[in-house]
Formats: sequence, C-alpha cells, structure tokens
Amino acid sequence: MTTLVQDTISECALLGSVLIEPDIALPALRMLDPDEFAQARHASLAALLIDMSRRGDAIDPILVAEQVRARGEFVQQLPASYLLSLSGGVVQPRYAAEYAANVRRAARMRQARTTAMDLAQRLDAMADTGEFHNLDELLAHGVDAFAGIPDQLDQAVTTLPPTLDDVMATEVHEQWLIPGLLGRGERVVITGLEGQGKSVMLRQVAACTAAGLHPFTLERVADPARVLHIDLENNLVQSKIGYAMIIPVIDRILQSRSWRSNLRIALRPEGIDLLAADAVWFSRQAAATSPDLIVSGSLYRMALGNPNSEEDARKVVSVLDQVRTRHNATLLLEAHAGHATTGAGARAMRPRGASLWMGWPEVGLGMTRHPDDPGKKRMELAMLEPWRGARVDRDWPEEIRHGNPAHRELPWMPRDAENYYAELSENRRAAA
Repeated sequence: MTTLVQDTISECALLGSVLIEPDIALPALRMLDPDEFAQARHASLAALLIDMSRRGDAIDPILVAEQVRARGEFVQQLPASYLLSLSGGVVQPRYAAEYAANVRRAARMRQARTTAMDLAQRLDAMADTGEFHNLDELLAHGVDAFAGIPDQLDQAVTTLPPTLDDVMATEVHEQWLIPGLLGRGERVVITGLEGQGKSVMLRQVAACTAAGLHPFTLERVADPARVLHIDLENNLVQSKIGYAMIIPVIDRILQSRSWRSNLRIALRPEGIDLLAADAVWFSRQAAATSPDLIVSGSLYRMALGNPNSEEDARKVVSVLDQVRTRHNATLLLEAHAGHATTGAGARAMRPRGASLWMGWPEVGLGMTRHPDDPGKKRMELAMLEPWRGARVDRDWPEEIRHGNPAHRELPWMPRDAENYYAELSENRRAAA
C-alpha cells in the first residue's frame, strides 16, 4: 500500500507562520481550503484561523487557544502546548506562500490518486460484468473529477499580473476569420422563430468561411478556415438539401471543389447532452478537426436538463467555452427565440431558456420578419436586429432577402447590396 501523500512540515510551517505574523501569512492560508490539509488537526486549526480572520479577531497563539477553549470544538486536537510549539518552530512567515503551495501540491496528489483509484475500480467492475454501455459516461465522470482538482499555487505565488503600463504597451492585433464579421475566438448567437431560415444562415456562413469568402458579398477576404458543423436538428437528407443551395455558388466563384474538405459535418438530429457523456464526444469532435469555426444549435438541443436552469446553462457554457478557448475557435450558434413579447406586441428575440444566454455571446442577433415581407409561410425579407448590447461592432447586414439561385446568389443576401458594400468599404478604410 502506497503511503498517503502529505507534507506535514509545510502544513506546520504555514500554520505557525499565521500564528506568528498573521498579517503576512494569512493571505497564503486563505488560498487553501481547510480540507487540503492532510492532518485532521491541521485542517481544524486552518478552519479556525480563517474564521477568526473573517471575523476580524486578533490572532496569536494565546488568543487562538482561548478561542479553542471557548468554542469547545477542538480542545483535544489543539491544546495550547501544541499551538505554542507551532509558533515556536523554525518558520519564516515571509515564505508562507511557498508553504501554501507545498500543501496544495500534496493535496492535489492525494485527490488525483483517489480519483484514479476510484476510476480504476469502476473500470475493473465494468470489465468483470462485460456491460460497457456506460463506458463514455464513466470516462466523462473521470474527466470531470480530474478537472475538479484545484490548480497549483506555484504560478500565483511567483508571478504577478502585468501592470497597467505593461498592458498598454502590449501590441495587439484583432484576429479575423471573416474581416469585420467574425472575430477569432468570439461567440455569436442567432435567434429567431422556428423554420424561418436560421439554419440556412448558419450553413451559408459555415460554407463561406471554409472557402475564405465573405458570406454576404462573396469576396475573397480570408484564407480558407477549418469549420466543424455539429447539426443537432437535421438528418442527412435535410443537410444535403440545405448545402445544395450553397455549394454551386461557391464552386463557380472559386472554380474549385477543394474548399469542401475544410467543412466537416457531424449530424446528431436527436440532440446531445453536454451535461453528461456527450461533453466528451463534443470535445473529441473538436480535437479531431481542430476547427477555426464551430457551428451548432439549437441551444435547447445541447442538454437534456431544464432549459430554464441557470446551473445547467452554466455547465453547458463551461463545455462550450473550454472547447472554444482550447482551439481558439469562433462559436456560431442558433437558438429559438423565447415566447415573451416586446412592448409593441412582437415576439422578443432573446434566446429561449436561462437568462445566462443573454449576456454570454459577444454578438446576439435576432432574425425577424421585415415589415415589407409579403407574409408567406417562410420569410423572404428579414431583419437582423441585436438583442443585446454589442460588445463589439460587426458588419452583419441589417436587412436581408432571399437570394436568387438563377443570379448565382446565396440563400440570404443583403437587401440593399450597393449600400451594404459601401458601408463595408467605409468601415475597412476607417479600420486601416
């Protein structure tokens, strides 16, 4: 049996430092959870010291001993003689942060070992029974458990954040997938009513980005990008029909079919559950393709939990953001609009479900029927209206219309193309 990983000396040194120089050493202790101490009495003393500091109580060995007697909780564990021995040890309070880092490292190792042993036991039990249908769920549990291990303190101890002067002196350049429209690493959510063209819009942007074309002007504006489309609503037939409206237009412009290999499509019309094993599946799809752009939706089909639950939404966001930051990928998602109405009686375009979705993306746009639309079942004229205060300015057209395939147009085009192109040119000149 391997001995328990612990660093008793660092635990004693840190606690002794707090008893000697609380003003210097308490910040280091507060970085830890009392449960991270391997010795039970050290955990009890750490909890008491943290509680006393929060209450504003003065701290030294005698005052702490009085608190122990008054509370009657740790009298056996923390006699006055022991507290005095801690404070009388050869410790240097100015090194309290390093002592805390040692305690955290030992705690991380214990937690990692416990997690690994638990996972190994469960895998052995699964192998014995031959029932492997829950393997992905078990592996997802293991990933979550390891992810829950706290970060090491060494970096926080040794590295200070940059100063204001450092930040201002750093040269930064905005990175684009589509200049002026899609920034690398940002989050865009497009909402609208059911069956009104959101999925068509997402396919159009996905295909054009894979080809390096602007999705509304068809100009060559960027290098072709890797795109992963995780379609949660359409089957194979529906997906082929949808992309068939877009592919010929791009092929004619590029005089090549090679761009098609940049776009990969994972069809899951039954939806996925990012609250469970599909979080691992989603991560693996991204790892396999290393995408620059991830297109998916609708949001309500990403989890089987309560769509109005803020906690479930936070978990889904956590998965999406982890994948997004790992690959520095842009997220383009669609969502159904909620059932609320505006003061004018129109359907509000904020995403259905938890309020978290309102503040999460950099860009949130709602596709609504244009007042000049002829009123058929499917919109022919639409508006793209922001439903949240924009964090960034982007060149999405405000009014769009159905494109004409006979004129080699994409499914959605700017209604007033000439004015839209002029505004783009002006914006590019201003940016230059």
